[in-house]
Amino acid sequence: MFIKGQRIGRREPSPQLISEWGGGFENNFAVLNAIWTQHGFPTERVYGIGADMLNPKLHGKFDAIFSHSVLEHIPNIDVVLDKISSVMANSGVQAHFVPNYIFPYEPHYKTICLPRLEWVTAILKGIQDQPMWRSLNFISVFSFKRAAKRQSLSLKLTENLFLRSFKRLDEDELYRQRQRLLVPVWQFMKISRLRIVLEYLPLWMTTPIVAVLKKE
Repeated sequence: MFIKGQRIGRREPSPQLISEWGGGFENNFAVLNAIWTQHGFPTERVYGIGADMLNPKLHGKFDAIFSHSVLEHIPNIDVVLDKISSVMANSGVQAHFVPNYIFPYEPHYKTICLPRLEWVTAILKGIQDQPMWRSLNFISVFSFKRAAKRQSLSLKLTENLFLRSFKRLDEDELYRQRQRLLVPVWQFMKISRLRIVLEYLPLWMTTPIVAVLKKE
């Protein structure tokens, strides 16, 4: 987009905050900075602030806002979604890829995690004090529904990424190794034909999701 003349920007917390969060975020931040510098992207468009500090008067408005596997790590998610919407242009769109914690699975730890009983998972696995676990806000599709209602936005969920994630186990060996706990589940579903259920499962019950928000 930058090469084609589009103005781009990115929001990142300060290095101090990233260090406090831990959980491997420091490496992600370093890689992203290297890519940004390598391609000559504008450094003045890197906002070293929390998303809850976004301000259209200071940062302008954007036609397209995108996040991938980020929002589940941000506190005060309702406030943050409102702030993100405040810097979206009237004709703009925002899309966010996140786990949907309505479904009882935690992808970072690859474990069962029941809605509203997340503390049980933390205790059983002994992860309650780990920075990664403490960063999770257990966002769900209802977080976006509330934001859409508050900000008068339309909300659309993309196609069934849940089913695609299972099919990927047959196609991507590295992914298969990372998600090895899901392999026997997928094999059973194929043999028993329960995979058909995945094709008709309501999108709000699936994970991950891409939530697309626009002005109504």
